Amino acid sequence: MLKQIEQFNSVNTVKLENNQLITNCVVLEKKWEGELTLFIDVKTFKINKGVAEIHLKGKDYDNIYYELKELEGLSGYMDGKKDMNKLLEYNQGDKLKYMAIQCINGMIQGETYVYKKRGFDTKDSYNKYWDKLEENGCRMYSNIHPDDLSWMDYAGPISRKYNLFNRFKRVYIKKIGKGERVEFNVMASFTDSYHELVVDMVMMGKEMMVEKCEIDFVRAPGVACFQNGVHGENFIGKKFALLDKKQIIESFGKSQGCYHIVDVMLDVYRKIKEMEL
Repeated sequence: MLKQIEQFNSVNTVKLENNQLITNCVVLEKKWEGELTLFIDVKTFKINKGVAEIHLKGKDYDNIYYELKELEGLSGYMDGKKDMNKLLEYNQGDKLKYMAIQCINGMIQGETYVYKKRGFDTKDSYNKYWDKLEENGCRMYSNIHPDDLSWMDYAGPISRKYNLFNRFKRVYIKKIGKGERVEFNVMASFTDSYHELVVDMVMMGKEMMVEKCEIDFVRAPGVACFQNGVHGENFIGKKFALLDKKQIIESFGKSQGCYHIVDVMLDVYRKIKEMEL
């Protein structure tokens, strides 16, 4: 029986050296691998420097090194994500943008351990900042449970000195058969310093009708996080190949969803779109 295997692997780390944060993303796939690193001021979260290297494999084999001058002085925080569109002007710019966004996402998570350098006097003041910022932002903040710890208690002890944050993501897709009888088996995982979740999907036919979509949380900061599996049930019967990015976000995110499910499902979406169906 005809089989096609596709894999996607991504790792993001955030480190503190003196008064500079170094956030790094490495992606490894069958047809390309790459690394992008941002050097960011710990107090302002402004980007001091950005570098990247992409290795293309197969018939398009090439090694491309970039010094990303356009990013210097830009925000390495949430408000800076939109500016990463500047990278689309580069050769392989979509890959650069992906890695840069992953680096910024890591910065946001790693901020927990440098909250004093960021101008917050106490852990409580940092908790209140995020409680306000994330009000109704995801399922946990929309359904706060009495047993939920405050963020800084969940993340604690707040004593990391060098390695502030780590995130690993993986997508494994097996395509079996061809034509209308084709079957897609998908396993995807998301593991970082605070969360751990797994997605298990089965899709059938060229339009990739979803027959199975199970989402399991293993580790998360809030009771409501573990209820996010309901989004997988709502996905049954949808034609994955006909969806767009906005529909993925609406299905798994917003006030009753989870940023991290959206993140890993968009990885699945990208890999599916790249496959020869």
